[in-house]
Amino acid sequence: QELLAAYEKNLGKDHQLTLRCYSNLCENYLKRKQLNSALEMAIQIAQKYELKHGIDNPDTLVAKTRLGKIYLELGKIREARNQFQSVFETRRSILGLHNILTLEALCDMANCNNMLGENNGNIGSLNEVLATCTVLYGEDHEVTQYLKNRVRGDYYINERQLAGQTVYGMD
Repeated sequence: QELLAAYEKNLGKDHQLTLRCYSNLCENYLKRKQLNSALEMAIQIAQKYELKHGIDNPDTLVAKTRLGKIYLELGKIREARNQFQSVFETRRSILGLHNILTLEALCDMANCNNMLGENNGNIGSLNEVLATCTVLYGEDHEVTQYLKNRVRGDYYINERQLAGQTVYGMD
């Protein structure tokens, strides 16, 4: 925090190095399982990146994804889905539906839809992500295998969260 204060004083709150310091501090909060502090920091980071660089900047999208994952960890599934949906829509418009980063964002969003019981077969279902990837890349392609494991992992995470268990080692 002392380093962050020095960066803010000398470089300003919106300087790239200051923003990276915010991100590092957020990661430290996550490692120490201080989710509320991590959430506050992640909200600030996402807002600062979006204001400074715009919604379609890769750093903004990473910040919004991190924010979504923290919301998910806190059980705030709708808020998480909103972040993931924003990332998905931006990546789809820039990279197209068939890009691995877009598919990862879709998988995050689909995971939330599944947890909310809103998995109605439209875009945003876990199985649809896997089906799209299988058609695009083939059953044995590394991207398909990665997403297949991701879909299986998301189902496992859903079961643990619904049972009230800790996910990712955080409370």
